[in-house]
Amino acid sequence: MMSVFVDRDREMQLIDDSFRTLLDKHRLLRNPILEFYGVSGIGKTLLLEQIKERCHDTMLPYIWVSLAGKESTFLQKEVVNQVNNYLRKSGLQLEQSAVGAIKVLLKQGPVVMLLDAVDETGNDQVEEIEALLRDLIDDEKLFVVLASKKMIEFENERSVARKLQWHNLRALDRSSCEEYLDKWEQDINEPEKQIDSDLRSIIFRWTQGYPLAMNIMVEAINDGNDPRTEAGKQRIVARLKERIIDQEILKGAEGDWKERCFTLLRLLSVPRRSNTMLMEELITHFAPEYHRKSSLAYFSLPTELHETTHVFSWNLERFGFAVETPVRHLFLLLYQQVRPQEYFAVHNFLADLNHQLAQEATGQDRVRYAREYLYHLASNPSIEHHEQKVMEALASILKEQPEFLQPFFEEFAQDQELKEELGQYLPQIEQAIQERAAQIKGDV
Repeated sequence: MMSVFVDRDREMQLIDDSFRTLLDKHRLLRNPILEFYGVSGIGKTLLLEQIKERCHDTMLPYIWVSLAGKESTFLQKEVVNQVNNYLRKSGLQLEQSAVGAIKVLLKQGPVVMLLDAVDETGNDQVEEIEALLRDLIDDEKLFVVLASKKMIEFENERSVARKLQWHNLRALDRSSCEEYLDKWEQDINEPEKQIDSDLRSIIFRWTQGYPLAMNIMVEAINDGNDPRTEAGKQRIVARLKERIIDQEILKGAEGDWKERCFTLLRLLSVPRRSNTMLMEELITHFAPEYHRKSSLAYFSLPTELHETTHVFSWNLERFGFAVETPVRHLFLLLYQQVRPQEYFAVHNFLADLNHQLAQEATGQDRVRYAREYLYHLASNPSIEHHEQKVMEALASILKEQPEFLQPFFEEFAQDQELKEELGQYLPQIEQAIQERAAQIKGDV
């Protein structure tokens, strides 16, 4: 399936602003190095392709290097070759070093450097990039854009790190998914492969806007697999696991460690945020074969998982460790489809745990635990007296003091995942929240 570029308005606005500043002789770029990072298949290379098109439109010379699977000497050779092509056209003397070549080109005007798959290189090559940027970045006419699965921090050169800005690429929203599928249908122009609204809803629900998963799912549907049938569902889920989990996320893991990573990431995808205490509790109850000898031994687990997969790290929005959102939804899909009883048992366990923690905590922590209790209750419709328990959980939150409820109201308004899980209860819950907010406003 061909790639389709949609819904990167935030990122392209940033690029357009940078280009305008770069071309303005009276202004300086505040952040001359941008890094776009995100999981495999989220659209990093496509974004760089769009930036390359901007270079064509603005007549800016650019250097494009993909570092995936390349040897350590590749960067220097590729940069020198590309720059010398520009110098040759201008009748200038050719250069033998990357730094020297780019400096000569910069004397002619602004230059854009695009480096893809930076994190797929070894440490030596990352340091080589860092040294290259150190020797060039003080030139006001250089603009560098990096793409990688994880954040590259350039810890050895403060002059480089100080001018680096990170941006996390996220999955597409529903309207962008529709645009994505519309463009794909226009490109292939095959009426028999048009995707109806029912299938589009399933694609979005299963992939949550993760472009690589959307590609694979559409491909599977066009191969005759209907996700509305049990057999079709199983084949599509198996294909998603093989193409994304096995071939992309876990490609750096081997043997028993690969199976361990898969099991642990699937389990740790159920909570929306984790700490080492929660990891130990979940692993002890649901993956005892991977239980560690002491609580202290769990402190290294996030690093071990992230170094292998690049999808499990500290999430500032969640106040805890979390699986990267696009991949997390895929793990949840696999878990629910392949092991539904265990999947709902984990939700039930987490609901009970967050309920207990909410009773023990105070202030904002109490509200945060209560919100996660509400989320896990809503995610497990198999619980007896489900609606009653969900509404009781909400009622306990709304009894909190107004100063702690205001952040809850704001977070709930942005929590699309919780709203989706609440489903049929959402209108009733939103009404209760509005009434409580109005009461607080009236009291004030």
